[in-house]
Amino acid sequence: METTLPPFIPVRYEIVLIPGYAVCHGIDNRGTKCIVNLIEKPEDILFIPKDRPMLTGWKGRHIGWMAHPNAVVVRDDRFDPDPMPCW
Repeated sequence: METTLPPFIPVRYEIVLIPGYAVCHGIDNRGTKCIVNLIEKPEDILFIPKDRPMLTGWKGRHIGWMAHPNAVVVRDDRFDPDPMPCW
């Protein structure tokens, strides 16, 4: 018998900034996270400070990420000497 997983349908999105990347996770109603978008060198593309951490709570549309306008920045580890993994 073949088992199929239910489709992954994100209900919200979160942005995590790590050194060199901006990662957007989709999160479904079960709390499962999946990377749905990744930007390399986000400081060159998005409107985020290059020299200091960004406050959490900003939305994608505020920083110029039109692919995920309602995603919320939940963590900025770009300046942390030991950044947490993005997952």
